[in-house]
Amino acid sequence: MSLKIQKIDSGFRDMKKLEQLNQEAFPDEERMPVSEMIELAENNKIELTAIYAEEVFVGFYALTFRKNTGYVLFLAVCPELRSCGYGGEALAMMKKQYSGCQIVLDMERIDESADNAEQRKSRKRFYLKNGFYETGYLVEYKGLQMEVLCSGPEFYKEEFQS
Repeated sequence: MSLKIQKIDSGFRDMKKLEQLNQEAFPDEERMPVSEMIELAENNKIELTAIYAEEVFVGFYALTFRKNTGYVLFLAVCPELRSCGYGGEALAMMKKQYSGCQIVLDMERIDESADNAEQRKSRKRFYLKNGFYETGYLVEYKGLQMEVLCSGPEFYKEEFQS
């Protein structure tokens, strides 16, 4: 499997697929409109990247950087292509592309009483299997408790907080 990446801008050729994936992959309270992501990318506030397998749109990711920390705002793989290794390969590419940075992401905290408890557990297993580490650090985002994971065994908390 060999993925390719492409920067996303306002002329992105698979805009409709991007918008559909963004709508499907993220709950309302976590989702950012694609138009806003593109505006941030075109103003160099975030990096917005499409993932392709040959010519097939697989998904996208968005990151923002502060010092030596890259924060994953969004990572999504098309539903019909999940569990095919694309997400893990995308994370590996991201870590290689930004090898001088610690990559940090957050996810909904494991909560056995949550409606999507199994999904949360599965998501965490995926990140841990793909080289991310628990930090023991929690953040709150729009009333949601989010657990922070990072790409190395040492978490640079001050850089993340900035």
